[in-house]
Amino acid sequence: DVARQLAQRDVDQRELAAAQEKEALRKNEEINAGHAVDAQERTVTQLEQENIDFDSRRRTVDDEERPLLEQEVRLREQRDSLETKEMKLRQDFQTFSGRTNRAGSPVRAGVTATAISTIVPPVPSIHLGSSYGASMTPAPIAASGISALPAPLTSRTYEPHSAISALREQHGHYH
Repeated sequence: DVARQLAQRDVDQRELAAAQEKEALRKNEEINAGHAVDAQERTVTQLEQENIDFDSRRRTVDDEERPLLEQEVRLREQRDSLETKEMKLRQDFQTFSGRTNRAGSPVRAGVTATAISTIVPPVPSIHLGSSYGASMTPAPIAASGISALPAPLTSRTYEPHSAISALREQHGHYH
């Protein structure tokens, strides 16, 4: 009977040790799983913050770029309008020079800048906000006392694409 009780006690102790070992492994797995969950939560929080930061930067870029793009559209419309006016002025000049048998020469003695400004309405300047017209006589011609019709608008350099591109490059935006 004592041998049987000792054998039973040994079996019970082995079962208890095995159960304690299983419990310790389960607790370690719970701790490791808790650490993994914490790491994942930190990663999710970091990604959410990065997303918030990106959205904020994107809104800032959009807010900075929107007026530039609107200005580019206005400038393109203005350039198209000026090109249309220039084409009409060139056609009028060709018609006028054809009637007076002075084809090809925009300079005509006796035509003053004041007379030109009454015939040709001033065109708003893109660059300075001033008006072209009476003050359009180039310096060498004005010094000689001979007035001239306005020079073609294409002689003025206006390149909205390069200006906008430079702004985009300066701010690091490419579309």
